[in-house]
Amino acid sequence: MAVNVCLLTSTLDYPEGAGILWVYLNWALGFRGAGCRISWVELVNREWPLHKVEQSFHRLSDYLKTFRVCESPGLLATDGQPLPRRLQRHAIDLETLAAADLVVNFFIQCLLTFCSIAGGL
Repeated sequence: MAVNVCLLTSTLDYPEGAGILWVYLNWALGFRGAGCRISWVELVNREWPLHKVEQSFHRLSDYLKTFRVCESPGLLATDGQPLPRRLQRHAIDLETLAAADLVVNFFIQCLLTFCSIAGGL
């Protein structure tokens, strides 16, 4: 059975992905090469304009499919609260996140928030 690795990332505020996307992508490809199943979770700040989040999310989804990292990334608000209705179909909940065998958090600002919400994730 493959190990489920969840990558917590924040690339949606970089319109073209920039170099930071390559860092996360290399981790994902390394884990996939080791036989792991990858869950890519993008963290969403509620202050970001919704149309830009949607546009960036679809661009990222297409990009990740090109590299066969995952079928579709998930979205999670940085405060752990439900996402706006238009983004709900892409939402991932904290229980799903907690069920991963390994969570690699590239968005360290959220660490304390997630720990307090998830009860010590």
